[in-house]
Amino acid sequence: MGAELRRYLDASESLRQKLLAARNTLKPAVFEEIRARVVALEGAREESAREARSGQGMPVEQVLERVLASMRGLNQGVEALTRELDELIGQG
Repeated sequence: MGAELRRYLDASESLRQKLLAARNTLKPAVFEEIRARVVALEGAREESAREARSGQGMPVEQVLERVLASMRGLNQGVEALTRELDELIGQG
């Protein structure tokens, strides 16, 4: 799970940096759409963390499996958005 978390943190930071760097080259509407999707991914991460903390009465293994599945889904979302941004700014 630590590897998935590190992957997410690294990919998220890379995405944020690319988005900020592309701010002046993207059309404002495109920039805002991608920024909103980044915010939505961060909201999903926060919701996942809340669910993991609550884990009411669940076995620890089940909570960890849910968190790991959530992290994998978040990683896929960040990676897909990064690929899309790369294509928009001509790096893909």
